[in-house]
Amino acid sequence: MKRDNIMSETIKRVYDEMVKKDYFSFEGKLKAGIFIDPGLGSAQAQKINSFIHGYDGNNDDRIISVSDIFCQKIWITCFICANLLTEAGLFKQESHNKIALSGEYNLTGEIKTVVLAECREFLQTKLSLLRENEKGNNISEKLINDILDMQGCKIRNCNLKIYVAMWITEYAIRMLLLHEYSHIINNDKEQETQYTQIEQEKRADIDAYNTLVKKEDNIVSHLGALCLQSSGLFLNHSLDGYYSHPDRNVRIEYIYNLLPKCEIFKDCLEIFISLWAHVNNQEESFLQLAQNMSPENLFGYLETKRKEQINQIIEEGQKHFINNRNTTK
Repeated sequence: MKRDNIMSETIKRVYDEMVKKDYFSFEGKLKAGIFIDPGLGSAQAQKINSFIHGYDGNNDDRIISVSDIFCQKIWITCFICANLLTEAGLFKQESHNKIALSGEYNLTGEIKTVVLAECREFLQTKLSLLRENEKGNNISEKLINDILDMQGCKIRNCNLKIYVAMWITEYAIRMLLLHEYSHIINNDKEQETQYTQIEQEKRADIDAYNTLVKKEDNIVSHLGALCLQSSGLFLNHSLDGYYSHPDRNVRIEYIYNLLPKCEIFKDCLEIFISLWAHVNNQEESFLQLAQNMSPENLFGYLETKRKEQINQIIEEGQKHFINNRNTTK
């Protein structure tokens, strides 16, 4: 059975477009197909009946596999990006459901303040749905079916921003599919060890970005890449990559450094990190950067916070060890 939700349909449509534009080679390494993964344990996945698109058989690591729930998280990031850039004038609506770049961009302090307030409210609504899913009980059908539902969010020009967010998301999905494709053609699963996994993930990210911009080099493709790399940031507390992936701040930084030098990308980075600080009660420390929001300082801030998190884990582990030792005496 198909997974009938907006994001699954978007993934399948983007995949088909990429096949037509020869993004992939199906000779030898890859079978023609995409597996829409519900992002759940096997028992729950069987209840939902995932859908293999373009391939009549079982998923076996030679089929590109992506999670539509993860892509919903990417969309949330892209909507925040769309909100900021639309308010700054970068996107315009030409006709019903048709959007275009305006050729203008002016982000003022007043716009930043308004957008940040709107995005905090938006995140509060969407994060509650994501966390409902993360409890591991049942996937949130509201999240699956109503990702574009903006009830409870007071956002100006909301319909335009939804269309812009989906435009950016489609490029983020392209890069995500290319990332998984890189793992397949490089036989990463066969060569994977604890020591090579992080390097494999970095290589797959960079391979995906280079292929994406070689095929479609425009500002929206670059925004899609930045949003994909940033999608794990304010949706999680920890910046740690957990031994299998680069740390979240590092993963954003090496792709950010490949982007064209442009104020637009720096402004997106700033709001993403600002929202991470808001979600994790770190706003006071973030505001200390207010006089110099350069990319170097923004990444330096995240690295400092990552080290603080590690030190906190070490301290809590030591306390736990001491308490256990005392109770066993």
